[in-house]
Amino acid sequence: MRQRGNSNATINPKMAALGKLLRKTYKMGDIHSLPEFRRQKERAGRIRFVERDEEARLFATIKSCSEDAYRLSVFLVDSGCRLGEALRLIWNDLQEHRVSFWITKSGRSRTIPMTERVKEVVKLPPAEGRRPKGPFTKLSQAQFRAIWNAAKAEVGLGADDQVVPHILRHTCASRLVQGGIDIRRVQMWLGHQTLSMTIRTRISPPTISTAALPCWRRLDAVARATAIRSALHLPPKYLSGKSRLSGKRRTRNLSPMRLEKMQNPGRSVEQE
Repeated sequence: MRQRGNSNATINPKMAALGKLLRKTYKMGDIHSLPEFRRQKERAGRIRFVERDEEARLFATIKSCSEDAYRLSVFLVDSGCRLGEALRLIWNDLQEHRVSFWITKSGRSRTIPMTERVKEVVKLPPAEGRRPKGPFTKLSQAQFRAIWNAAKAEVGLGADDQVVPHILRHTCASRLVQGGIDIRRVQMWLGHQTLSMTIRTRISPPTISTAALPCWRRLDAVARATAIRSALHLPPKYLSGKSRLSGKRRTRNLSPMRLEKMQNPGRSVEQE
């Protein structure tokens, strides 16, 4: 995988899936030992967001190049959807006040409300000829990325490799939290499978007031522990208080790291 150019963030889930398959095979008695997989260190996910002034400059430049690309940019930052999800939209996916995404990365459909800006940009200007299948089907990912890269270089952001189209999804999540939207609703809005994914990779603590930071860190720890507990099918009592594992032994509160070790007994986890 390394020779193919896979990053650590790509290698880790592949090795985790392989490890799960091997453990299943081991339990069935088809193999007699389990190899040890060492988790690779990963860089922190993107936490860069587009500021309001940056959005104004960037979108104005995009609009001067392509009206369709501008409409798509506004849709992405206000809806928080992935670029591919927006490009696959058809007219039947758009209702009066909401938009539905049926083909998603997680395989789960979702419906979110449309902002006033989104309602405007999904309307195509009058044009002759055949109507396209959807509001953004005239563009391809390659075309939009080319326009995006040219615009960001023109406004002085060309050296920032984190200013990619996906940053609009992070920006939407951050603005939702700043606006007081509950984190669970943000998870549903973005279409994440777990709350921990929403917390760790989409929203940065600086978007929360300083007084709320202790609660934020606690929420992060609880979300990770809850996700692992769900994977292990452990009851909630293992996260708080003492509980009986057997007739003679009791256990202390199980931390997220301890639960990870229980979930992957044959794998050593490097400290990051």
